[in-house]
This record gives sequence, C-alpha cells and structure tokens, in this order.
Amino acid sequence: MEPDEDGQALTIAVDEDAVREWVSARADSDAVEVEDGIEQVGEDGEVVKVLTEKKAGLEITNTDAVADELIAAMKGTTPLEAAFDSKKIEPEVEQVEAPKDEEEAGDEESTTPSNPTGEKWIDVDLTNKTVTAYVGDTPVWGPRKMVDGKPGNETVTGTYDIYLRYDRQDMTNANNYPEGHEKYYYNPDVPWVQYFHRGYGFHGAPWRSSFGFSGSHGCINMPVSDAKWLYDWASIGTKTVVHY
Repeated sequence: MEPDEDGQALTIAVDEDAVREWVSARADSDAVEVEDGIEQVGEDGEVVKVLTEKKAGLEITNTDAVADELIAAMKGTTPLEAAFDSKKIEPEVEQVEAPKDEEEAGDEESTTPSNPTGEKWIDVDLTNKTVTAYVGDTPVWGPRKMVDGKPGNETVTGTYDIYLRYDRQDMTNANNYPEGHEKYYYNPDVPWVQYFHRGYGFHGAPWRSSFGFSGSHGCINMPVSDAKWLYDWASIGTKTVVHY
C-alpha cells in the first residue's frame, strides 16, 4: 500500500509481474507431464509385453485468466473467484515387434544357456551387421540385426567400455551442419542410448522398418525392443568389441 500525494489516504499497489510469476509456478506444479508408452506386439498384433508404461498428462489452460482475476481481487476491484482449468493429454503408445522365439528366429536365433559364467560383453560384427551379448565365451542373446555407419560415417572399430547412458535423448548434428543442410538431422526422444566411444553408441531406431545394412551416422541402430533389452542387460563399464 502507498500513501497519496497529501500523505494520508492509502492506495493498494500490486506487483503484477510477481503475481503472474507466482500463478505460473503454481500451474506448473499442478501440471503433469505426459509419458508415452512402448509395447511389444506379436505377429497377431496382440501386446505381449509393456516395455514402458504410458502416463496421461495434465495441462493447465487458463493461467493468464487466473492471474488477471487474482490481480483484480488484490486491487479490490472484484472478489476472487479463480480456479485452474485443466485438459487431459493422452499419451501415445509406440508398438514394436517382439523378438522372435528361438524356433522362428533363423539367422537371428538367441541362445540362453542355463549357467553362463564370466564377464558380460557385447560383440558388434560390422561384417554381418549383428549385435550379440556374451557372458564369458557364451552367447546369451543374439545375434540381432542392426544398422551401422554408412560410407563416410563408418562406425569406429576397437574395444571400448560403455561410459554414458540415457533412456531418452534428443540427437542432432546441428553443431556441424545448419538446419536445411542435406546432412543435418534432428531426432527427438531417441530411446535406450548407450555410448561406448565419443559419439558412437547403441540406440533404438523407431524410424527404421528393416535392419542388417549400413546406413546410420555412425551409431549402432537397433529395433526399439532390442535396444531396450540391451539397455536393461548392460551397464556402465560393459565391454564392447566392434570389428569386421
């Protein structure tokens, strides 16, 4: 409150920016971020496994109106009758092909021995375009088809350790190529990312419908369900051997 010019009567002064900031913060705390789901489906289209649970979001739709009403009430113009209005945001569900059973897998047959022993490590075969998980000398998963780096963006070879992991990450080469350049790319929410050397890593590639060839910018692109399996199985420090 502030005195008028003669120093007697009092008037109310409202910091409108502070009020709007406070209301916006309250709205943000009440909002719920939507979380999309991932489901594995069999050949008949039925869901066989939920990889990531979906979660509906909640968006506050009248933040400015509530702030206006609160400011008016604080100035004594109108009584306060403000409440947040919200809108439910439905999540999307990405459906990915479930790994085939051993009898159906053919060249991608997975072997799961009863008692493998030794160190976990990942074999990346750039000649056959496959990823295989090992415990010691025993393959426990795979070989699974993947996409490696295309000519000019070849995947690095050598022995490395996984050093950085994200369940979701936006990927872009904007630092090297501006938007609009023929080599520019931006892929949001890339799932199940595991880096083993600089910018080289494993990740799911939901934009691909086939695997078993060279076509990436250097990373090992995998079906989302395969990338999720490898992410759950591996950890920081898991040895990765990349070779022809």
